[in-house]
Amino acid sequence: SNCNPVERNAKVQFEYFSRNEDGTFNSIDYDGDQTGWYLQGVYQFIRKWRVGARYDALQASNVDAALAGTVLDNQGHDPTRSSVMLDYSNSEFSRVRLQYNKDDSGPETDDQWYVEYLMSLGAHGAHKF
Repeated sequence: SNCNPVERNAKVQFEYFSRNEDGTFNSIDYDGDQTGWYLQGVYQFIRKWRVGARYDALQASNVDAALAGTVLDNQGHDPTRSSVMLDYSNSEFSRVRLQYNKDDSGPETDDQWYVEYLMSLGAHGAHKF
């Protein structure tokens, strides 16, 4: 299994987002900037098994007294989320994943657990059945 990507491999991904909006909101002049990013990594440590982690964050400059109490009021909060996962791929057609998220995007931190089953059915380019 040494140097065999089918047995062992790693992927790291980073993405950065930026947005600027100008206009009116409820008859209020609005100029807002938002930025966000995430960093994630997935490591396949043996055939069919992977572990991964992800962190994402968002910052918004919607600090304007005229926006207080509206959906654009970030109340000084910059949302973040941390995730870890373990998955098993029985074949190229199915995968089972266990994932935990610590979501700090709302007023209170939310602990989330997911069990997910993905499967593919039907004909595709590799097989005509």
